[in-house]
Amino acid sequence: MIYFDIDYDNNKPKLAVLRGKIARMKKYLVKNLIIAASVSGLLAACVSTKQDSLNTPHNEYQFADISHLDNRQKADLYEAIIAADIAEHQQDFQTATSYYLYAADASQSIELIKKSVASAQAAQDPLALEQATLMWLQKEPDNLSAQSMILQSQLAQQNAVSALDNAKKFMAMLETSEQKLSLIEMSIVPQEPRIAFNLLRELQNQMPKEVAIPTGISKLFMRLAAKSKQPENILTQALSHAEDALEINPLFYPAIRNKSHVLVQLGRDDAARNYLNDLFNRNPTSTEISLMLGQLLYDLQDYQASIAHFTDWLMNKPNDQESRFYLAASYYALGEVESGYPHFVLLAESGYRLDKVAFYCGDSAMKVEETEQAIQCFEMVNEGRFQAHAKVFLSKLYAEKGELEKALASLANNPYFNENDQIKLINAEIDLLLQYFSREQAQAKLSEALTEYPQNLVLLLKKIELFELQDKPNELMTVLTEARDVFDENDRLIDFNLAAAALLNNHNHSQLAVEWLNQALEKTPDDKDLLYTRALYKEPLGLYDEMVDEFKHLHKLYPEDLNIQNALGYTLADLNRELDYANSLINAAFQGLPNNPAVIDSKGWIAFRLGKMTEAIQYLTRAFKMAPSADIAAHLGEVLWVNDQKELAIKVWQEGLELERDSSVLLKTLERLKISL
Repeated sequence: MIYFDIDYDNNKPKLAVLRGKIARMKKYLVKNLIIAASVSGLLAACVSTKQDSLNTPHNEYQFADISHLDNRQKADLYEAIIAADIAEHQQDFQTATSYYLYAADASQSIELIKKSVASAQAAQDPLALEQATLMWLQKEPDNLSAQSMILQSQLAQQNAVSALDNAKKFMAMLETSEQKLSLIEMSIVPQEPRIAFNLLRELQNQMPKEVAIPTGISKLFMRLAAKSKQPENILTQALSHAEDALEINPLFYPAIRNKSHVLVQLGRDDAARNYLNDLFNRNPTSTEISLMLGQLLYDLQDYQASIAHFTDWLMNKPNDQESRFYLAASYYALGEVESGYPHFVLLAESGYRLDKVAFYCGDSAMKVEETEQAIQCFEMVNEGRFQAHAKVFLSKLYAEKGELEKALASLANNPYFNENDQIKLINAEIDLLLQYFSREQAQAKLSEALTEYPQNLVLLLKKIELFELQDKPNELMTVLTEARDVFDENDRLIDFNLAAAALLNNHNHSQLAVEWLNQALEKTPDDKDLLYTRALYKEPLGLYDEMVDEFKHLHKLYPEDLNIQNALGYTLADLNRELDYANSLINAAFQGLPNNPAVIDSKGWIAFRLGKMTEAIQYLTRAFKMAPSADIAAHLGEVLWVNDQKELAIKVWQEGLELERDSSVLLKTLERLKISL
């Protein structure tokens, strides 16, 4: 790796050393025969290139002014650019960075300077990044991205003194606290936590009235909490720093947002709601606080309150598109499509967030049977994660109108889609061919797709459906085995084995699913996911002792895994065994995952087993509200039934059956209690 001599007094590379650098570069170039051969073949083109531009194999470069270079220096410059271009294309980023740095220094081209920055980032070379960014700051001293990157590079080198000096300098140059917070979040918060915290505390000591700094510290702790298995103490510190910021400026919106988010993460939903509601009452014209309050209501799934809030707000602020979006989304979440539909149409017509809004506009129009409007909306979705879904719906609408050629054209292959989206389109095309053309054409399309994607489980599922293999276990196993045998990547093979086992289990072949996992575990005997899944699939086979032993073995292998603790605790509670031990496991899981619906369900179920009815109802009601499911409905209904709240129990069970008519847990509960709904 070649570095420049940097004059840190004026942050400018010394141009006098160019000749020596290019000589060393040429020696290095000879070592890389591929690049050397490529450069020698292309260098002649540089001689005839216009003075202010250069075409390389993969890019075109424009130079504002290189008149200060003589012909030899220009030739050296072109040679360096071509070498960098080729090295970058070969993903040899260290070599590319060396040449880009030289070319940027020689030409002082902002384009080449930014190429140096990008290449240094790709090479994960903080020293080269610092050198490239110093050149960038010479050109654009007020550029926030450049300021951020110089701090990142210095912190990565643990150069705390320079980072602190630059942080103070850049903060002084920025006009608003929002800009200063943006710099902190971009450059300091993502760094190694101890270094980032020390720098922020030192900044706070020197700038005690700057609200951006405690807000940034709060954000740092929120980031740490997201990665922690026991985040509560860290979140409490995040809350404390957010409140420090709000003492400086009670209306600093990022600090308000941090505080409300942390309260929710701590399970203090009512406190977050009351805080934002009180703040909004004191500042009824604040768009930012109004939006935060409405978003919170939406995130807490109190859609009626969200609708009431945004409806009132839009009476006075009818052009607030983001508020209108949340109003429409709240109606949609409640299933009140007719009420939300006109709002989605207005937003789509105005061009607001078309990648998402136009999809929901089309979906809503389809549900209210406004076919032409649905088509119009879906055709607006030309990017984003909903694009493939929109094409599938568009195809169905055209097919229903009898326009089959348009339906097929909507599903045309898009080379920019990822594999999952491509499979969505292929799957929809197979369905279209099956419904409107012939089974033979659908099977032919499927066979063609499997040639390209032989390991794709969605296509394998389609093959099982088209060739009616669900109840033919031998043929089913043959299809899955053939797909498994072409895998050569261990991680992907584990994912495939999990999916294949799930497929077998879901088609009531639980014994085959367990046997499949037994074979998978021969190669990776301690794989957590394979062991966990095998334990689950032993339940429908009635192998409860083996299931418990499996989870205990997993707990021994991975004693800190909270999901395993919960699974073992729940299984013991469900079997009414070792209840004290089960309770300790579930409590440990709940301590680390206080907002996980599955763990909250376990808390309620173990409370029921221990005879704590009030506590059981409290936890199970909360779990069912957070994540409505037939399994949780079975538990909550049983506790209510035993607690002599029979009408409410029946209502909960009915809701559970609406969610999943074939839930084995719920059906077994009703059968055991001799209840017919």
